[in-house]
Amino acid sequence: MQGESINWRPVLETDERTQRHYANYAEVNVTAFEMVFTFATIPARHNAAEMEQMKNMGAVEISSNVQVTLPINFLSAFMASVEAAKKIYEDQWEPILPWITKMKSDE
Repeated sequence: MQGESINWRPVLETDERTQRHYANYAEVNVTAFEMVFTFATIPARHNAAEMEQMKNMGAVEISSNVQVTLPINFLSAFMASVEAAKKIYEDQWEPILPWITKMKSDE
């Protein structure tokens, strides 16, 4: 059997031990070898300190929920999977509209 090629694929299962994170914001960074996705949840309401920070800095610091690092050679397959899932969603429900925010530095 040594040297024999076997075609296989992983089948992921989730259960109550699987960590789940909700995020409504993401940033993407790259290095020479990997792509880093950092996810966060931006609250609908902000406290007084956050409002002051927004006023003074034009930004507010939000703690990230999770950071996922993918090797660059995995990126094409990952993006194809995301596009396929997006198409399934849009075929079943409705087109996903872009979420565009104008940053202060863009003005």
